[in-house]
Amino acid sequence: FDPLTRPQAECLAELAAQRMQRVPLQYLAGEWDFLGLTFKVGPGVLCPRADSEVVCETAIELLQQMGKPEPRVLDLCAGSGCIGLAIAAHAPGVRGVLGEYSDAALKVCRQNVRRCGLTARMIPMQVNALERPDRALGEFQCIVSNPPYIPSKEIDALQREVRDFEPRSALDGGADGLDFYRRIALDATKYLAR
Repeated sequence: FDPLTRPQAECLAELAAQRMQRVPLQYLAGEWDFLGLTFKVGPGVLCPRADSEVVCETAIELLQQMGKPEPRVLDLCAGSGCIGLAIAAHAPGVRGVLGEYSDAALKVCRQNVRRCGLTARMIPMQVNALERPDRALGEFQCIVSNPPYIPSKEIDALQREVRDFEPRSALDGGADGLDFYRRIALDATKYLAR
């Protein structure tokens, strides 16, 4: 191996110092793999986690069983877009909407749509999952979401990487952690195609 140049050594030292402050590794890398795709990540979005891949795998299987040529998917609380984009990448013909309320997350989501080559099939839009979806969105064969689910009083007890760096708005699910689940079950399911 060649020795590090001075700028490389300085960069490495800076990254090590940030990691010692518990900055998430995903943020330091600037990208992270999820279901075989590499997504841009950073402050403003949750870090993609392997345990969320089961949502994608289940949705892909369901869509394949439906056998529709161009099924529509709505991803609420899309964040980086990893769930909706992974579904579209692995289920041919899928089209849909990546609904995200945060401006910072929506910016990253748009970058990931381009990165994954899915601009013709997946549309990132500002959508508040706590409000009734706009009828103009149309109907969907599948609605997925990884909404905030941590009870408010438990957030301060999370590991520092999550508590201090990932957006609180993507974590805080209200007093019992179920605010988004109740709202999505009440409103969004009305947009499922029958």
